[in-house]
Amino acid sequence: GRAIYSGLDRPGLLQQLLPESRALLAIAGGPNTAEELDMALGHGLPEIPVTTYDGAAKDFYDSHDHLTVGLPGPSDEDARDWGQLASTRQAQVIAAVVRMVRRAAYLDS
Repeated sequence: GRAIYSGLDRPGLLQQLLPESRALLAIAGGPNTAEELDMALGHGLPEIPVTTYDGAAKDFYDSHDHLTVGLPGPSDEDARDWGQLASTRQAQVIAAVVRMVRRAAYLDS
């Protein structure tokens, strides 16, 4: 990859990047992550919160369900994978994240 200096502050950068994104994958996080999750939700961007660690992603997961986070896949698959995000088995969480990202990025079409 390459880095391009935009000169934008964090809010400006988010306003530019979120509409061009296919999904937001959040792992743990603090107040900035919570803000990004809220902004992405406002843009209708599919959100995938990984709940392995405490933080904004887990708080978001606990207060939402697969029907409210813009996931594009078949509802039964989204429901299955959403439930697996909270699994204590790391391999199960990773597999669910991969499937959700593939659907959100339209890689399964």
